[in-house]
Amino acid sequence: MNANFFSQIAKMDITGDLHLIISKGADDTLIVSTQLNNEHCGDDAKNCIVPLNLKEQQRNWTRDILSG
Repeated sequence: MNANFFSQIAKMDITGDLHLIISKGADDTLIVSTQLNNEHCGDDAKNCIVPLNLKEQQRNWTRDILSG
């Protein structure tokens, strides 16, 4: 399998720290949360941006990921 995760992230040309958190929720739900922090941004609106949360019911993640 040719994983291009890092090359796709690099193409985003992000300034700051991209936080990616993967956790297991109730009822075998997987939760992925992302948030971009940029301390060098002078715009106070950056503090109003909420994290992006994605939830998915866990089926057979291992099979789905490996099969592409």
